[in-house]
Amino acid sequence: MKSRIRPFLLMVAHYLSGPVLISIAYFIFGFFWILFSDRILLELSPSSQDYIKYQTYKGWLYIVITTILVYALSKVYAIHKDKSLSLSREKERIISENLREKETLLKEVHHRVKNNLQIMISLIRLKRKHLSDAHDSEILKEITDKMHAIALVHEMLYQEDLLSEVNMKGYIIKMIKHLEVSLESRNRVKIHPDLMDVILPLEIAVPYGILINEIITNILKYAFPDELEGDITLELKKEDDGKAVLYIKDNGIEFEPSVSMDKEHAFGMRLIHVLADQLNASLHIDSEKPGTSYTLVLNLNNDSTSQRLNV
Repeated sequence: MKSRIRPFLLMVAHYLSGPVLISIAYFIFGFFWILFSDRILLELSPSSQDYIKYQTYKGWLYIVITTILVYALSKVYAIHKDKSLSLSREKERIISENLREKETLLKEVHHRVKNNLQIMISLIRLKRKHLSDAHDSEILKEITDKMHAIALVHEMLYQEDLLSEVNMKGYIIKMIKHLEVSLESRNRVKIHPDLMDVILPLEIAVPYGILINEIITNILKYAFPDELEGDITLELKKEDDGKAVLYIKDNGIEFEPSVSMDKEHAFGMRLIHVLADQLNASLHIDSEKPGTSYTLVLNLNNDSTSQRLNV
């Protein structure tokens, strides 16, 4: 409460300081005028007629002097106020310039991070071309896809006006296009996105993006093997209670946890659960015929998620 009252009192004092000073000066002048003017008149005018005449002169003189005094004080106050406004505008200009400079630097940081990740991706792709082992080449391709998911976050940050937040709708659409090309699935598996605008801070957007990347990658690799054709439904909704609900459903081979998986598939599913736990989100995987559905519920109003990711 005190923190609110103090700025209000300072603002009132700032706007009343000029009128109050003028009133005080006017009062002091009037006080001394009344106190000494009559004594001076008694000394100058021994007769009553002269006293009356000088009283008239005193009144006119008082009007002239007070008019000049009020005008002078008002002028001084106006000059002081103009200087204060000029200083305020200069401070606002400096703050605005500093803010624009920091925004530019932050965009440059995101741009450099994205470029550095892109360089690493390119180097790994060059290495893949010299590998004879198809299994090792596939591992490196999955690594580059994960790195691309991170680079895409920074790319959107420096391209958009939001410097520390990501609109996941545009992010997911770009990710889908990349994965369709990377995994060569565009002609046989159709992804149908139905997305709402969900804004996530940087520290949540990165693991959230990697998680979506991992789910779609797993579906394309294991739900549609051997050139199997099918469809993937991808929905992102923001509910009224502040929760972001991600729903991904395929009509391929259903996932059965009881069936033993190879190491790569097991690692992918473990990574999905780890990322969901890191986001403090609830994850439900349901085997349906045909296909499998993934439902991830993230509470956007939960501060513990950001605190957990910043540890």
